[in-house]
Amino acid sequence: MSLVNVKCPNCGASIQLDDSRAEGFCSYCGSKVKLEEAKKLTIQGTVKVDSSDELANLYQIARRAKDSDNSENAAKYYEMILIKDPNSWEANFYTVYFKAMSCKIGEIYNEANNVN
Repeated sequence: MSLVNVKCPNCGASIQLDDSRAEGFCSYCGSKVKLEEAKKLTIQGTVKVDSSDELANLYQIARRAKDSDNSENAAKYYEMILIKDPNSWEANFYTVYFKAMSCKIGEIYNEANNVN
């Protein structure tokens, strides 16, 4: 067993991966890093992260919170999705939607414009 030093592409932390395993995780942000890709890309200074499982879980949790009318948690998880996938129409819409839903009466006009 030997360790490979790489930099996490999501948070920039310096991490060590065990070369006897197929993948590892960043101990700071939890991103999954595939070892073979990390070895190939370490020379170039970048590492591709497979966050599809994490993203699928975030969508599931966000939708579950939305369906149970838990707007606070739904907004939080949709914001986390936007960090991983800024082009997600669903996360973009519901982040603005839940912010508008939690506004005070005096802020209704501005929040309605944001949703629009």
